[in-house]
Amino acid sequence: MTRYLCVDARHERDGALRPVDLTAQVRLERELTPRTSVYLAATERVVREVRDLPPSDPFDRAIAIRRILTGTSEPADAPVMLMSEHAVGRSPGLYELDDLRRTEPAVERLTPRLGDPHSSNGASDDFMQLEDEGSDELSGDDGPRRTSSRRGLLTRPAQRARIIPQGVFSGRDLSERLAQAPADEGSLLEVIRSMPALSATNRGETVDGPWRVVVQCPVAEGDPPLGHDTVFTGMGDPESTVVYGTPAGGWDATLEHAAETDLDPAAAVSRAERRMNVLLLAEVLLAAVLLVVAWWSGSLALAARVTPGWLGLALALGLGAIVFAAVPLFSTSDPPGNPNDTFVVSRYYGSRLEMLRWSAMISAALFGLALITGLVPPILAARPAIPAASVAFDATRQPVTATARLAAGDVSPGETMLIEMREFALGDPTGTTIGHATASASASGHVDIAETVALTPGARYLSVQVSRLGTPTSPCTPQRTSAPGCTVVSVPTPPTTGTA
Repeated sequence: MTRYLCVDARHERDGALRPVDLTAQVRLERELTPRTSVYLAATERVVREVRDLPPSDPFDRAIAIRRILTGTSEPADAPVMLMSEHAVGRSPGLYELDDLRRTEPAVERLTPRLGDPHSSNGASDDFMQLEDEGSDELSGDDGPRRTSSRRGLLTRPAQRARIIPQGVFSGRDLSERLAQAPADEGSLLEVIRSMPALSATNRGETVDGPWRVVVQCPVAEGDPPLGHDTVFTGMGDPESTVVYGTPAGGWDATLEHAAETDLDPAAAVSRAERRMNVLLLAEVLLAAVLLVVAWWSGSLALAARVTPGWLGLALALGLGAIVFAAVPLFSTSDPPGNPNDTFVVSRYYGSRLEMLRWSAMISAALFGLALITGLVPPILAARPAIPAASVAFDATRQPVTATARLAAGDVSPGETMLIEMREFALGDPTGTTIGHATASASASGHVDIAETVALTPGARYLSVQVSRLGTPTSPCTPQRTSAPGCTVVSVPTPPTTGTA
């Protein structure tokens, strides 16, 4: 028996090279050949579509027929399994043969006879279909026909049996023979029935041809100890008793690293799913913390009272973000079709990676919008409006006096409020400042300001402007009374004093 040895220079001990036996690993790698894939096709559908092809050159017709057999314009080098559409439940496509054997009893009955010299037609079988007399179509649009196995008995004289050939054939040879046959149902069925089946489709045995495997040496070497890969190759010729491997470096190491990362999309999907789990957990925890803090501080009740629409929108967006992050994690499935076909597998995992990527971006965007709509509107609406002052006049004596008073209980604690009083004579658009006063709100948000001033004789209007200290305000005049905290009143006329 051939032994496969790793003779890396780092295995030197006491001046002597001590090789490591990797025979078991190499033999295992050489036995892991790809499993057989087949194109599953329905015999009835193939016959109908080939029959309906327009006349063309035999070469072009063979290409069109192979496209019908495989369902793709670029078929792989895999055999075609023709089965009656009533015998199997799978739809046409590329499958792993072992998978079809496990799930389809008709395929299991057919494939054990592959290469059996005692079988009349190799890997072929017939499916009996019972049809009404006078029916010339092969399972047309009138619905499914009554079917039975080949060993069934034909008991009704008003019915006839139609034999549907089945088998595993070379796609190229079958398409060429069908292209040369007359375009009628009987001739096409006869071509399939007389078509030699494949002698074997089990490719699990070692092929006598060039081979190459890369195995990791189980003995780590170096300082610090590191594992290393060893390459073994052969041309399929008789091997010597001992085969020495070569250290994997350069292109071999690059190819092996690519096989572990780029050619293993399941690992990339697992990383994306872990990140999605982290995103989902972060969103749930952050939402829970914000809700608890808002409820404890009373901000949640304030938002529900002041901005209920924005709060509802924020809750809906947050829930949508969590759903977008959670749904892809619960919608896992296995790749459909043949799991050994790298195109099928990469397309499946690529689609899942794209779904996870878009779900994560949409979830993060929705959660960000939820934070904005849940925090910003209540903060803006929670700032108390500027209160207005009350004005009282004393016109019982000259000059007339005015008392402006501000008593408010919804001011931010510690905020300083300013009252400014201006009088306006007839035709005076700017007015004259005659008094101002300031006061800071208490810890409970209460502020009380009272200011009394004497008015100049001839004053017609009095404006009282309430504002936050240091905050720009709009002018408060008889012509502009819409400014926040602006109050404009007419000055009462004092009574005329008579003489004795």
